Amino acid sequence: NTNTNTNTQTLDRFGLPPPTIDDVFPPLSSDVSRVPMHSKRCPHDFDKDEVANAMKNHLGVDLDVFDDRGYSIHVERNDDDDDD
Repeated sequence: NTNTNTNTQTLDRFGLPPPTIDDVFPPLSSDVSRVPMHSKRCPHDFDKDEVANAMKNHLGVDLDVFDDRGYSIHVERNDDDDDD
């Protein structure tokens, strides 16, 4: 006779409980700035300085590689572009 407990939590291969959405994406505290991005659903204008200010304590992203609208300004090179 085997007793099964329906309340037993599933464990991963290391014996740990699987991560929850809050483990992967922890809720932001109220002191974190939220900056809306421009999209059809969110028609706000992109402000590069506002984004830089919001990210400065959280992400180390070089915003110099983006223009004032938030698009990448890098130039893609072809194999034919080699300076041999």
